[in-house]
Amino acid sequence: ADFSHFIAGPLCSMILADLGAEVIKIEKADGGDDFRSLRPKVGEDQSAPFLWTNRNKRSIAIDLKQEAGIAVALDIVAKSDVRLENFSTGVMGRFGLGYEAMAAANPRLIYCSVSAYGRSGPLKDRLGFDPITQAESGFMSLNGETGRPGLRAGPSIMDMSTAMMTCNAVLAALFAREHLGRGQYIENALFDTAVTMVGFHGLNYLVSGAEPTRFGNASRDTVPTAAFETADGPVFVACANDRTWNRLAARVL
Repeated sequence: ADFSHFIAGPLCSMILADLGAEVIKIEKADGGDDFRSLRPKVGEDQSAPFLWTNRNKRSIAIDLKQEAGIAVALDIVAKSDVRLENFSTGVMGRFGLGYEAMAAANPRLIYCSVSAYGRSGPLKDRLGFDPITQAESGFMSLNGETGRPGLRAGPSIMDMSTAMMTCNAVLAALFAREHLGRGQYIENALFDTAVTMVGFHGLNYLVSGAEPTRFGNASRDTVPTAAFETADGPVFVACANDRTWNRLAARVL
């Protein structure tokens, strides 16, 4: 049962759907997932971004503000293996669809919650979006040219990487249920994933004390790694080690 919207949640359930899961997407009654309204439009009520992250699913529109709607949602969750949501903190609890209530009705349920900053702590009620976490995590400070402002990545990579990490957690929880016989509550946060996506540069700083800088298309670690203009168009060269450089020098240059 997929109660999520936009990218981080729906892309996770889409991966599960690609792997063979039956995914029922629960959408709001007045217009459905807001991702449907983005452009370019595909028909009257869908868009290319919506189709990109919601293939292989079945959808149902439910008004969770009505008792009848809550009853339908409870019935779907009671028959589900996994329940996924990425609403603001506390919203599902107010609808009577929080983890405690759902686990009591279905002890084998895996309840997965995706948020911007986690469901506990001082930032649990704060809204968050992909480019904001790119900036706050330090990821953006690594992108761009030396001496110029940092740049965000074009695609929503924090949403997408959060979806993949969340899918890993769901699969691990399903595996654990085979051994334990019960479900569990799992969660992932956009900011947590963004910090992970900074990569080894964070640990480099902790070890060396040298703050990483923007390096454009080059690399602080391997040379040559850069884009080069040639007579018949640009090429990108990445020599990750001496063996690769030797092959470039001997076989290409």
